[in-house]
Amino acid sequence: MLHKFNWFSLRWGALTIIGALLIDIEFLILNISFCLLHINLGLKTIAKDYIHTEKICIMSSSATKICYIELIRCAIELFF
Repeated sequence: MLHKFNWFSLRWGALTIIGALLIDIEFLILNISFCLLHINLGLKTIAKDYIHTEKICIMSSSATKICYIELIRCAIELFF
């Protein structure tokens, strides 16, 4: 079930990034949040598919979370 949700949310995020018009601030915030979600899910999928050692997988998951926090911080600095 979780795998189907990740697949759907990754595709939905990509479609809204491409399709959203930046007319209003709500669309801008929605677009940025889906962009960050798309990046986060993509990095997690790459780590799960190509890393088979459990310790390295946990370390890459932690690094992904740290990078995601940094991306949010940079997006806030850029737009606000």
